[in-house]
Amino acid sequence: MEPARQQLIWDGECSFCNRVVAWVGRHDRDGLIDPVPSQRLGLGRLPALRVVSADGRTEDGARACLVVLSAIGHRGTARVLARRPLLWGVEAGYRFAARFRRWL
Repeated sequence: MEPARQQLIWDGECSFCNRVVAWVGRHDRDGLIDPVPSQRLGLGRLPALRVVSADGRTEDGARACLVVLSAIGHRGTARVLARRPLLWGVEAGYRFAARFRRWL
């Protein structure tokens, strides 16, 4: 059985987000991530990355990043980072990057 693809939705107008999605694409050797800019879906600019799984579950922001990290082959790292208090650090880092993405 083939692993299910996950849709990665991001602000296609954000150059930082575009670089992140390009990095994901280079590391997604199994083709498990389907990147789609939010504008193509008629969603406008999203405040955070969003991952939609094949069964319709969604994750936003830092948790979406962890889902992607796991999908591209870093399951152990994602699992460790998803535990408190490390998750709080990941969420703080995500908020920082999202807030200052124009300068990153």
